[in-house]
Amino acid sequence: MLLDLYNRPIYNLRISVTSKCNLKCFYCHSEGSLNKGNKEIDIDGIMMISQLAASYGVKTVKLTGGEPLYRKDIIEIVRSISSIKSFTEVSMVTNGQFLKEYSKQLRDAGLKRVNVSLPSLNSEKYKRITGGEIKKVLEGVKEAVKTGLNPVKLNMVLLKGINDDEVD
Repeated sequence: MLLDLYNRPIYNLRISVTSKCNLKCFYCHSEGSLNKGNKEIDIDGIMMISQLAASYGVKTVKLTGGEPLYRKDIIEIVRSISSIKSFTEVSMVTNGQFLKEYSKQLRDAGLKRVNVSLPSLNSEKYKRITGGEIKKVLEGVKEAVKTGLNPVKLNMVLLKGINDDEVD
């Protein structure tokens, strides 16, 4: 069993599968990184880490990035990690831009739920914050719910004077 510095058991693993992202959120350190020089851990490395973590009692895996859905092999990654019997859940954090087209495949591969980064419900603010279009995200959220990725959680980075009026 893995323990943290306070002797609490560690049951959750986060794996950043890419640093690449298709958005340019100004609060993010990657700023829409699409550099071709970025090296990504391959699926064999991801599986080695996952199997090792499982052997130490880890129960859940959350895939993060950058934008995990930017990886061409993300369905295979989800399917492989989900095949580890001791894991009770595989989930993902996404910006939602590709969620509409991937929800069913992700669920069928074993993904249980998604957390969608959504810094604003106002389309103009969303574009100013991320550089992207909110319509694709909202369509993706609806598709994820319809597909059975449950729960679909929305994450909001609170930005004083920008989106803090949307909290209520």
